[in-house]
Amino acid sequence: MIYLFLGLAVIFIANIFIFLKVIKAGKLTSKLVNPLVVSFGIILFILPFLPQPRFSLNRGATIALTLASILLAALGFYLIGGAFITYRRYSIPLTPHNWTPPKIIDKGVYRIVRHPQFLGGLLAYGGLYLFMRGLFALGIIYPLLVLTLYIRAYGEERYILRKKFPQEYSSYQKRVGMLIPKFWHSRNSKSIR
Repeated sequence: MIYLFLGLAVIFIANIFIFLKVIKAGKLTSKLVNPLVVSFGIILFILPFLPQPRFSLNRGATIALTLASILLAALGFYLIGGAFITYRRYSIPLTPHNWTPPKIIDKGVYRIVRHPQFLGGLLAYGGLYLFMRGLFALGIIYPLLVLTLYIRAYGEERYILRKKFPQEYSSYQKRVGMLIPKFWHSRNSKSIR
């Protein structure tokens, strides 16, 4: 089973290079990226259920970990749902071939982090992986997921969003964290419309 997870790790790393190549070309998607995203979403969901070593805890710690994992997953789904609702509210299409917004959105969950859908995915999968307590899923795949989504978010910003909205996006970056909220920033800062 370890070979399956190591093989998936190699595929994950190849996936990172494919994303970078597409993003450097100024796109967020391609005919190759769309099936990869869907396939990896399904694989990521299945992985913690596969046979693998699992860590065990005493009863109290297991209950606490279970509650924490459910809260993480719920927060993740809240961020993902909030991102889609915000896009719909501002009439921005969410088709697989048009993921670049026509303007900077700094409302709703986009006031919390610049990539709420990525943070939401990390939290949702993190909650699931903690709930299932699979060592390979947590120790091999989850760190690669974090790396993949960070590189994807950074690439989108560097090669697409900063070029499309040079001044507005720079201001947005100063106010709002990429994947970690900037709680210390003034709430009275001017909002970009």
